[in-house]
Order: sequence, then structure tokens, then C-alpha cells
Amino acid sequence: MTTESTSTPIPPPAESTGSDVDRTGPAADAVARSGSRAQHEPPAGANSYARWSGPDGDLDYAARASWTVLREADEPVAEMFSVSYLAGGEGSEPDADRPVTFIFNGGPGASSAYLHVGALGPQRVSFNDDGTAPPPPSRLVPNEESWLGFSDLVFIDPIGTGFSRLIKPENKDGSDGGKDAAGPDAEKKPRRFFAFQRDL
Repeated sequence: MTTESTSTPIPPPAESTGSDVDRTGPAADAVARSGSRAQHEPPAGANSYARWSGPDGDLDYAARASWTVLREADEPVAEMFSVSYLAGGEGSEPDADRPVTFIFNGGPGASSAYLHVGALGPQRVSFNDDGTAPPPPSRLVPNEESWLGFSDLVFIDPIGTGFSRLIKPENKDGSDGGKDAAGPDAEKKPRRFFAFQRDL
């Protein structure tokens, strides 16, 4: 397998507000008065191209690493990291009819790395014949069992794992900082991104 780096910039990371965004309160009022959203520049991503060899033949693909800015009340609250593999060589357009699989570990508490280079990505960590991991440094080898043969892949790190981070820390009591944070229901209020009611 060969991989070539490129200086071609990837598209700017998308920004998501979610369907349950609270658009009330001081933050939303400030945005309404200013007429614009708070600006936040995520880290620069990276883009490369390679060829994967699977059971049905070779497949050229683009590998993209990027961050998506998550917002609440138009305020940036987190940077969500993902690595995507899209079928097609350099300069080609993505196939709109090709399936897309979004992959993340159960959590919070675990990044997508175990599924990424341990099972489903176009390259995987080399293991011993008995399934145990060899001593460091780890070595990547082509993964003929990757799902890339039938679907584009997007590996997502939940917030607080891998390269995904909160932009602003939560309150010391673990609340979102809402109006009920200091009240009798404070302990019942789920931690943002870290409770089963609102897990990624």
C-alpha cells in the first residue's frame, strides 16, 4: 500500500448546532444583538490519498482528518475529531450513492482508535499469530477485511476522548451551567456529552 501526502486543503470543518439547542438566555440574546455567531477556528485538518487492496480488487481513496465545531446557543462548546475514508482518488468527487458508515466506540471513555486501526480501517495494527500485540513500536499493515470495500467510513472520537475536546470546561459541579445548575435538581442534570441520556 502506498500513501502520498498532499498540500491540497480539505474543505472547512462543518459546524453543528444539534436539534436540541437551547436558543434562549443571555448567550442567544447577545448573538441576536450582534447579528453574528461567535467565531471559533478549529485546528487545521489533513488530507492524503492511498490505494487499498481488498478481496474484490484495488480501490483508490481519500483519507481526511478534521474537527467539527459543536455549538449550543450559537456558542462553540466542543471540537469533535473524526477521520474519514472516501472512495475515489485525488480530484474525484465523492459518490453520492455510496453508503457511509459512522463508527465510534461505546463510551464515553474510549476513542475510535481501537475500531479504526484494530478492525475496520484500511490499515490495522499488526498482531502476532496468536492474537497478542507485539512489543512497541506498533506496525501498520494493510487490512483486507476493512469495510471500505462496500462503504465510506467516518471514525468519530466522542468528546473527551482521542482528539475531541471541550472548548470551555464545565463547572466544577459537573453541570452545564444552566439556570438549574445550583438548584435542587443539580445532581440530576446530566453532564454535557458524558451521561447516558445525552451520550454521543
